[in-house]
Amino acid sequence: MALLPPRWSYSVLKAVAEVLADTSDGLTGREISDLLLRLRMEDPAPNATKRERLTEAFVARQNKDLSSKRIITFIVTAMEPVRYRRQPELFTLRQDRLNEHLVFV
Repeated sequence: MALLPPRWSYSVLKAVAEVLADTSDGLTGREISDLLLRLRMEDPAPNATKRERLTEAFVARQNKDLSSKRIITFIVTAMEPVRYRRQPELFTLRQDRLNEHLVFV
């Protein structure tokens, strides 16, 4: 049986959501919806702000799985380089901002 990655603190989940859902440089609401649906993650707060919505989705999924595995999958999917082929500077910006928080897990 494979070991699952440990759970992340609420602070880390919130910080990652803040980067990915940033109002100026983050994913759009539609992109968040599509990723949550594609990855079969619940959207527990569809009417909340993008940041709150993504934070709540991360918390709900991590609580369900008792692992950060699906959060990692979300980040990897959201950060697929092919998504940024027309905006490589956006990829670098998001990657740098994510790394500032992920270094702690």
